[in-house]
Amino acid sequence: MPVEERGRLLETAYWLDGMNNQYVWFWTMMSCIASYILFSLLTCRRSVNLDRVLNRGQYAKEAEPDAIKDEARSIWWKILGITQEFTRTDRWLATMVIGWNFGWFGIF
Repeated sequence: MPVEERGRLLETAYWLDGMNNQYVWFWTMMSCIASYILFSLLTCRRSVNLDRVLNRGQYAKEAEPDAIKDEARSIWWKILGITQEFTRTDRWLATMVIGWNFGWFGIF
């Protein structure tokens, strides 16, 4: 097909087809950075009190309560980091995620 008859859309498709993935990555990162800066400048209307956000200075909280005793039900839960602070759903999800990863590790 002659170049004149391709049309702009097909020309763009041929140009994109010849593009290296590094160029795509670069322009994606540049557009993400530009949009982050643009939206930050457009939406930020007031300053943030960093001392209040970080709980320091006059906003400091009183001492944290003593650490919860880590009495895991088994040694495996302790190794995997599943403590009594986890709810039943948290323990179930953590166990499933860890099992999923170890299962695929075993398969491969």
